[in-house]
Parts: sequence; C-alpha cells; structure tokens
Amino acid sequence: QDGSTTEEILLNDVNGVIRDPDVSFDGKTVLFSWKKSVAGQNSDYTLKHCDFHLYKMDLATKAVTQLTFGQGVADYEPKWLGNGNIVFSSTRACQTVDCWKVPVSNLYICDGDGNNIRRIGQDQVHTTFPTLAEDGRILYTRWDYNDRNQMYVQGVFQMNPDGTNQTELFGNNSNYPTTLLHTRQIHGSSTKYFTIVAGHHNRQIGRIAILDTSKGTNNPDGIQGLTFNGLGINNQIDKTPSQDYTNSKGGTLFKFPYPISENEVLYARSNNKNLNPNGTDGGGDSDGNGRWGSDIRYNIYYYNIATNQEVLICNGSSELPASQIVPIKTRQVRNRPDTVDYSKDTATYYVANVYEGDGLKGINKGEAKYLRIVALKYRPYALGTLQNPGYTFSDNDYYKNEDGTYQNIFYVGSDPFTPVGSSYTSWDIKMVLGIVDIEEDGSASFKVPSDLPIFFQVLNQDGEMIQSMRSWSTLMGGEYYSCVGCHENKTQAPNAYGSRTIALSKKPQLIKKDLWMVGEEYENYDPYTDYKGFSYLNEIQQIFDESCVKCHNNLDSAIERANADLEEVYNPTTTDTTTTSLTQKISLGATWEYKVGGLEDNWYNKKGGWSSAQAGFGNTSSGKNGSTGKTELSWFNDTAYFRTTFNLSSSEVNKELYLMWQYDETPTVYINGVQVLVRKGFISTVKTERLNIDGGVLKQGENIIAVKMKNVDGGQYFDLALYVSQEDVERTQKTEVFGFGQSWKYLISDTELTSEWVNNNYNVNSWSNGQSGFGSSGDGRDGSTCKTNISWTTKHFYAKKTFTLTKNALGKTFYLKWQYDENPIVYINGKKILTRSGYTSVPTTTKLNLNSDLLVEGENTIAVELSNMNGGQYFDLALYYATDSTLQDYYVPYLDTIIDFGSQWRFATNESVEKYDLNTWVQSVNNVDWWYRYGGFGVAGDARNPSTCNWATTWIKAGFIREFTISSEQLNKEFWLYWQYDEKPKVYINGTLVLQKTGFVNKPIYTKLSIPSNLLKSGINTIAVYLENTNGGDNGGEYFDLKLGCADKNATQGKAFSLQSYLVKGDREKMYYPISYLMATGSFKNGNYYCGTSMNEFTNWISAISQCEILRPYQYGSHNSNVIQMLRGNSGTHGQITLSDSDIRKIACWIDLACPLRGEYDELNNWNSKEKAFAEEAQNKQDFYKEFDKVVKKNLGKKGGKGTVTVTFNGATVSQQGYAQINVGKYKVGDILTINVPSDCHYVFINIHSRIKTNLIYVEESTLRITFNERMFNSLGDS
Repeated sequence: QDGSTTEEILLNDVNGVIRDPDVSFDGKTVLFSWKKSVAGQNSDYTLKHCDFHLYKMDLATKAVTQLTFGQGVADYEPKWLGNGNIVFSSTRACQTVDCWKVPVSNLYICDGDGNNIRRIGQDQVHTTFPTLAEDGRILYTRWDYNDRNQMYVQGVFQMNPDGTNQTELFGNNSNYPTTLLHTRQIHGSSTKYFTIVAGHHNRQIGRIAILDTSKGTNNPDGIQGLTFNGLGINNQIDKTPSQDYTNSKGGTLFKFPYPISENEVLYARSNNKNLNPNGTDGGGDSDGNGRWGSDIRYNIYYYNIATNQEVLICNGSSELPASQIVPIKTRQVRNRPDTVDYSKDTATYYVANVYEGDGLKGINKGEAKYLRIVALKYRPYALGTLQNPGYTFSDNDYYKNEDGTYQNIFYVGSDPFTPVGSSYTSWDIKMVLGIVDIEEDGSASFKVPSDLPIFFQVLNQDGEMIQSMRSWSTLMGGEYYSCVGCHENKTQAPNAYGSRTIALSKKPQLIKKDLWMVGEEYENYDPYTDYKGFSYLNEIQQIFDESCVKCHNNLDSAIERANADLEEVYNPTTTDTTTTSLTQKISLGATWEYKVGGLEDNWYNKKGGWSSAQAGFGNTSSGKNGSTGKTELSWFNDTAYFRTTFNLSSSEVNKELYLMWQYDETPTVYINGVQVLVRKGFISTVKTERLNIDGGVLKQGENIIAVKMKNVDGGQYFDLALYVSQEDVERTQKTEVFGFGQSWKYLISDTELTSEWVNNNYNVNSWSNGQSGFGSSGDGRDGSTCKTNISWTTKHFYAKKTFTLTKNALGKTFYLKWQYDENPIVYINGKKILTRSGYTSVPTTTKLNLNSDLLVEGENTIAVELSNMNGGQYFDLALYYATDSTLQDYYVPYLDTIIDFGSQWRFATNESVEKYDLNTWVQSVNNVDWWYRYGGFGVAGDARNPSTCNWATTWIKAGFIREFTISSEQLNKEFWLYWQYDEKPKVYINGTLVLQKTGFVNKPIYTKLSIPSNLLKSGINTIAVYLENTNGGDNGGEYFDLKLGCADKNATQGKAFSLQSYLVKGDREKMYYPISYLMATGSFKNGNYYCGTSMNEFTNWISAISQCEILRPYQYGSHNSNVIQMLRGNSGTHGQITLSDSDIRKIACWIDLACPLRGEYDELNNWNSKEKAFAEEAQNKQDFYKEFDKVVKKNLGKKGGKGTVTVTFNGATVSQQGYAQINVGKYKVGDILTINVPSDCHYVFINIHSRIKTNLIYVEESTLRITFNERMFNSLGDS
C-alpha cells in the first residue's frame, strides 16, 4: 500500500546463477533453474562442468530438491502445469541454430518429481519462456523460419499442456514485431496479454506493450505500447518492418512483465529512463551495436495504467539486476486433460477446404491435386558457413501503396551454418515422406508420423508447387488436428457446409509415394519409416549422369560461370582406376630425401643436400597395401618436405601417371617444379589417384617429384608409389608469358587514383620499381615468395607492367596464376577484365575471358588494383596461355559481333514506358521519344565479362530499343545473346517476341535465339527489350546490357556449361559442391563462399530470406522455372534425350524444396579430423536424446521394455519399469556399474555418455557388471 518492502534471501550462490522462479498454485513451493558453482559431494564438479537444471524449494522449510540432471544440457524457464507436471525449456534437443553456433532450446515436460522427461516441441530454433494461460494453454515464443527470412519471425505460439494443438497465437506471418518476449495473459481477458517487443540480435529486453489478438493474429495494430504520460519513460515502439533493433536499445528498456489485472502490472525496468542509443548505461558495454546492454541496472516496479502511477518495489544494480518477480499467492488454472496416446506413433490431420484462406487465393477449385508432406531434419553441429546477402524486396502485397506501387522492404541477410546448399537455398535438410490426395471439395484427412516436424506443399496435377507452408507443425501420438483451409484467418469460424466433406466420409488416408518415387529404390518404400534427406547427388545428379552429361560436359565454361578456381575442382571419386597394366616407377617404402621446417627457393626442382630414409614417414601408418611406417619422423605444427627422382622413356612422357599413396595431411605434389596436385585433410589407408599433368612438365630421362606436407591437426604420415599406365593422353601445352617474381611498377596511395591510371599511356615513371610478390604473406608455393617486403595499411595498392605477345599467342586461352590479398581488380590494355573479392592464401589459377580484339601483337599492359580491408597484404601474378584446344572456352564458336556491350539504346522507365502500347513501341525506334543512353543500365552490374554499368538508374518497368544491321550472308547464321538482365526480360526482333525469361542473372550468360524464318532481313532490323522489376535482384537493383552476335549454324563445339559431378571446394562452407549443382542454382563464387541465385536462367525457388508473409500462389517454384517449362513444353525431350515424367517431377520437387544439396549434414563435407570427431560426438548426443525420448514415451504408452531394470553405480541404486537412468556426475577409474534385468532378458541398450554411441550388449544370467579401466577413462577425457 505505502510502497515499503522487505527482503528475505531464500538461496544464495554467489558464483552460480539462479533464475526463472515460478510459484506453485497453492503458493507453497517455488520452482527455479540453477547453474551451481559447487554441486554436492563432488568438489571438482565446479561451475565449469555444471549446467542449468531444475530445482524446487519448500517455502516453509527452505528444503531444496534437484529435479533434472545431465551434463552438457541445460534445463531452465520451468513453469508448473495444472496437473502437477512441469513445462520447461531445454537444450536436450542437441541442435544448433541454423544461422549461428549456439545450442537450440525446445520445450519439454516432466512429472512433478523430474521423472519421465519428454520432448513436446520439435522446433527448428529457439522456443523460449513458456507461461500458463488461465485456461491451461502454454504460451511461448517460437523462432520460425523455414524457407523465409530469419530476422523477423519470433512470434507467440500456444499449445495444450500435453503438447497437442501447437499453433500460432500472434505474429507468425508478419514483419512486425520482430520478437515478442515474456508474454503472459491478463487476468480475466481471453484476448489480451502483456508482452515485450524486442529486436533480433538482443538480450531479452525491449518495450512493454499489450497484445490484443482480437484485432487479428498478424495485425501490427494488435500491439499497443504503454504510454507512461508525464513520467519521462521512453517506451516508443518502432513499427517499421525492419530488424527494429531500436525496440531493444536506447530509451527505456523492460523485461518480464507479470500482469495483476488489465490495469496493473509488475515489471523489470532499466533504472535509466533514457539510455544511450548504444544500449548502455554510460559505463561497461560500449560496443555501440545496441545488442547487449550488459551494464544496465534494472529495478522492479509496480505500475497502474488507470492512475498512471509507478512504484519502485526492488532496487537492483548492474552486477545484480532485479529482473524476475513472481508473486507468492494461490491461483486458479484450468487443468486440461492429457489426450496424448503414447502407445501410438501416428497422428491425424484434417483440412476442411484447402481453397479457404489467402494461401490459394485465386486458384480454381480442382487445380490443387495433392498435398506433399515434408519433414525437417535439424543440424546437431555448426561446421562451415556461408552468407545469404540481404536484398530489397518490392513485391510484397502487405506493403502495397494506394497507387499500386510497392514499398521497398530490405530483407536482412544471414549466415547459415553447416549449410545445406549454396546461398539462399534450403535452411534445413528436407525429407519427403510422400503425398496424399486432395478431394474434389478441397478436403483432406490423413495420418502422419507423430513427434516429427513436417510442413505441406500444395501441388498441381504435374507435381508442381502451388503453395508452400514455410513453417512446420508437430503432432503428438494419437492427436487429431484440424484446420479450416490454407492460411485461413485463425480467429474465423469455418464455413457451414451443407453436408460432410468428402474426407470426413472416408477413413484418413495413408501417405503414398510421391509422384517421382519410382523404380527399384522405392519399390518397398514405407512413408512412415523409410523417409530420408533429399540428396542432390543421389536424386538429381543420377538423372544428369544418365541423360545430360553427354552434351553438357564443358567443365571449363562451368568453372568460369561459377567464378571458381581451377585448383578447387576435383574428380568426384577419391580413387581412379585403370584397366591397363601399370609400370611402377616409385614403390611404397622407397628412399626419399626429406627435411622438416625451413624453406629454400626452388626446393621442389632440386636434389641432394638433405637427409635420406625409407618411406613411410611419420606415426599414423595403417599398414595397408604394403605401406608401413619405416622412418619415425615428426613435423607436428610444422611442415615436412620430401623429394625423389624417377625416369621416363620417350614413349612414357605421354602416358597417364597414377599415385598410390597415404598422407596425413594436406599434401602438395610437384613434378619438375610444377604443382600438379593439392589435397586437404588426410587419408587413413592407401588410395590410388590419377594425376592431371600439363604438357611440357614431364621429360624423357630423370624427373623430380616433390611433396610438401603440413601438419594442422595431430597425426603425420607420408608414403607414395608412382606408376605409368599404357594409356595415351593428350596433354595441354602451356606457354608462360611472364612468371612470379617479375619486375612491376607499383604505387601505395591513401587516395584513389582517377580512372585514367589503367590506360596504357598513363605515366608511371614516378612509381616505385619492385619484384613481385609484394607484401608479407606469401608462403612460397609454386615459386611465389615475398621479394618486395612492403605493407599497405592504406586502402589502395596499384601495380602495372608491360608484356609482349607474338602473333601466334593471339586467340589463345589466357590464365592467371596469382595470389592476392585482397579484393583485386585486373585490367588489360585499359579494359577491366576481372574482379575478385576477399583474398587467397596460396596461388590459384583463374581463366580469363577476353574479347578477341583486346590483346595485340607486340606490347600490352596489365594493371592490378588491390585494397586493404582486413589485415594482411600480398600480391604476385604470372600469366600464361594454352596452346591447344583442350582448355578453350566452348560457350559458342566465335561470334561476329553485331551489337556490343556499352552500345547506345533508346530507353525509358516506368510511366514513360507505360504510356506506349507494348506491342506498338517494340516495332520501331521511331515509335517512341525516349532518351539515347549507353548500356549497361541499372545498378547491379559488376563489370564481369565485361559488361559495365554506364547509366545508373532504377525502374519498376523499363524499355530498350535500337536498330542493328546485318548482311545477306548473316541471314543464314545462328544468332546469340551474351547478356546480363535483372529481371523478367522479353526480347523482340522486328516487333515479334522471340525470347522471354523469368528471374535475373548476375553475370553475363549466352542464350541462343530462336528466330522465325523470314523475320530478319538484310539491312536494318530492330531489337527491343522489356524488363520488369519484381524482386529486387541479387544486390537489390536492376540491370540490363547485351551483346548480339551470330555464328555458323550448328557450329557449337560444346554446351555452355557442365552437368557433371566434378566437385568444387567451398572453403568457408567446409563442403564440396558438384559443378552441376552450381550451374543449376546459378551459383558463383562470391569472395570465399558460393552464392546462389534464387531466380536464375534455369531454376526459380523460394529464397531462404524471402518475405515473412504468405506467398502468392505460384509466386516461386518449379512452375516458374525455365528448365521445367522447357522440358514440359517439349514432352521431356531436350536435344538428343527424353527425360521420363518421373525424372521431370523429381527435378521439380528438388526446386520446390528450395534446391537442397545435402541429404545428411555430413554429406560432401570437407572437415579435418578434429571437426569429424566433433561432428560424430554431436550426432551421437542428438541420437541419444532422441532415443531416450522415444524410450520414455513408449514406457508411458505401456510399449516399452518389460520388467524392472535395476542399475547400481558405486553403491547408489535406481530401479524402474522398462528402463532406468542414474546420474553419476563424473566417472573415475575403478568405478563399478552393475545392471540387473529380468531372467528372460538377454540384451540391453546401454549408454554411459551422450557423446558416445549407444551399445547393444548381451547379458548372461541377468547381470552385467562393468568396471571403468584406464583405457575407458582416457576415451572419455575430462568430460
């Protein structure tokens, strides 16, 4: 009444953490979570080893009882349920967040004494802060982003206390608010709740508001902040659809509201009412990003809305903030009955009419034929990452202006960890269970596996996606869940039907095979048990291998399109075999020269002066295939060098060479001073591998082979045998123009030079002279060593040199061998030819795509610009060309250029285009009064190959038109576009539509035009292009430029890309991509990772950072993908092959799943030994807790193990029906574990540590006794 308070300390743990109090309904017991500093009897069981677990305290006696146990998992945020059970958050899910490394929390329930822990939430990322509504529902925050933007969707969900009826309460299809936290129901109201409105990357703090679901489940008006008139409290809520950090920094910050009535609330509030924008209180955390606010002092207050009165209840400090307040009082709550049938492993969905709601708005009844059921599989570890760059989206009906235009909404990017594919592809592994039929009236009823997160896709008769759920749903055993339609209003009652729906007139359907699941592999497929991750290699690559690679086998052009480096491309098999006989040149166990540490110039092309001994060297020999350790040698945290010689006859110089070797680790192989092979990691047994050697490397007589081995991760081993086969090989002949270590002119500058510096006649006499490499980070590979030791902490480093070419060199394919740090731009003869982002730590090879007239006989100039953004500096570059056709670029034969990049067009945008009829203005340049400007147009050009943005502009609609002239001889040729567009272009020749594309491409591509006969004429013709901007493009912009050319008909020497399974290494991702996957997803190397293009020339899929709101029917997917349209339009025929209908459906399914690459998270991995061990342990841990959850639920359903299991550990005993669990703290050598089972039981499953696989062990005469010995203890380590 008077605001006075008293304080009593119930429990004190100075070095521990106590949180999340919840008082029982009778007011006698408090439940809480506790991370102890010292736990019980084990004095060494310190805070380092202890996790949060659940405890309860008798408020009368202060007696504390621990309820949950287990090391390596955290249990917290407990709440009493009406039936005496407990709901809580836990990391027992053993998952990591999709976009970071931290563990995921999901919801669990247990008995009031902590027994029978079972999982009720099967959720992708965090579910947090469960509270109990007066009708018994559990309210909680769920982070939800299956195939959509991860920043904005952390809404409020609800479920029954047994885990059934999990569904949205508010905010699951909205950009605002980003996050709702600490939501509690207001007493007496069925629609109002107190909540905290917060941003994304923040602690659990923000603005305090009332949530009113009567105004809609996704309506921003349903959030109303408290006003605090005249109290100086800044509780202004930013409703801008953005990342809205502003709601969690600056002003006044709140957390943990506890409603007393609709007008009265308790809460924690920052003592400072007007915090700095960086979220600090003026002292500790001043990182400026506003995310943390770790030094803010919080107090507890009472506030009365009606009287606008705030009363201080409890003072806090920055070290010990007063945060969570829970009244000790009796209270009433409805006890909802438990409806879960744990004896069942299936549940039932019923949908009354899929055509109800916004999801299928505009789709005619009968068009939706099937529901596809897809399960999600979550990652247990974070190994490797990439980026989903943010982009601006301008096609969202929820942000449409009155004039019909759209607001530009920026969708923030993200960093997927353990990525499933390249950028923008699926967040998680997708497991297709199968399909069910949609009845004629739109209804469907079907059984699904319980305890499995699944989502649905509505398909048409061809198996193409009309709509996708982009969330997930989980049913408990025996649950029956119904909904009205597809994204219907959750507060709307279903329509009254004149009779029962067709689905209700039948038994629930069983899932059947998807339309593409044919053949022997799926002959006995069971959708309820046999589902697995959709693997690109297993499903899509097989189609390409069987039908497509005969034509689509141009690896060179694919590497160029993907921006990959040649060294990053590997044969998909680790073992190459040959059917011809092999002649041994070096045997396993041969004598090699060796040296550890140090480095000398040209070491790989010398012999003599080093120690000599027999291979294998090191300490990790497998002894297989004749390779045994013969020379004990260590190069721990160092580098070892090996070299020896072998002889070839004149005929053997042109034969295939094979290695049979074992290495540990990261070898680089040189022959006669030329790098011929690089491998990462190690192999634990002897493998055979074919060498790919260029012409001119091998020679008759003596040759030198040298191997460099780095130790990164523990073991060391090396042994190698060399063989020559009888297979003839045509080797690529390369000619060096200039090598590493040559003289360059260079300049270090604080300011950027004008563009004239790249010109050949630019005066560089005042620049310094020096030998490359420049900088400080060269490691000596391939002869690139630091010869001019300089640093440029400035932003700009410039280098130029001249080189001379003979006439014979013109028209050849040129390559750079270079190492750079960082962000180089390369010019030849004043023309920008290449850009790269990031840096390389070793020399890499890059093929140049040069215009035929760029290089000249005689003197040429190369210029390179680098910047310094992130520490190190280095630059060295060699130039060479191939002298035969094996490395030529086979996009198309040589084109006669008719229109070049950067040519003049008449162009206009938006209203200036719309005022003309499309079919009229495309016919003649005289039909419009537009400006003349030079291409490329827009903002998204990146100057590759070699289109450059000359006229910066943006548009919603754009038109381009110009004339071109062809001769009578050219009328009989093929016509090609080499172009870059963004987006949805339509191309007209002489007023006739000849080509249209969906989506955009972010680098120039070749497209062959199909022009009707007699359309072109000798002399002047007209080309017109119309574009629309619907999705912002890769960089949030628009772009157009093209080159038009012609070539002899049928003269194409190869297709423009490869659909082969050659593997391309993704460094940042720590995985390999098939080159075909990069082509099919429009992926290219963007710095140190591969970035996909969700709307490209082949495929169109739902971007992983797409809009949060409901998609329009057919907005994305296989139906809009050019590859499916092409195959469907030609009855599956393309070129000389015809794909089956099931193959086309399978490709369509892959696109509609958002183009996943991996079917398992360890597929195609590029991990070292430590990472592999970590992944195995994390997977074991996830498997253990999944299996344990099944055991508990089976036992509750009376389907568990029979009889009593008794476990004794060091004198402590636990006996339970069906299974037993005992918590031991920490093992020691000499500990004894005894298991007693019924006499008719002879096998038990036993797990002594969650990170070790569960074992099936035979039990003789009912008793199993295990004594922990030294070897077992060492395998467990400090855990």
